[in-house]
Amino acid sequence: MTISEIENTLRSILYGEYSSLQLSFNDGNGPNYMTVAEYLDSSAPGSDPEWASEEEKAKAIATNSMWMLQWYPDTPIGSYTIAASTLPALFDHLAAMRFLRG
Repeated sequence: MTISEIENTLRSILYGEYSSLQLSFNDGNGPNYMTVAEYLDSSAPGSDPEWASEEEKAKAIATNSMWMLQWYPDTPIGSYTIAASTLPALFDHLAAMRFLRG
């Protein structure tokens, strides 16, 4: 996937004038000197992102590698957050979500 294709994919999930997104790697755990497992254990119940799969969550914990994408598609309120252990897995999950939402 080229940079232009990545940009087009990300722009395609944003609809409104006030939409935004953030792509991060180990953003929650790295700066806090925690492993992915420690970070997930310390998070508030129900605040877990939508994982690409349970296998991806297990891989993220095993490799201490957590990619997250959070976006507000229409307004500054109401967001989606997805996670995976690798960037390709994250984009595959994003593509599947877009397909399912039709």
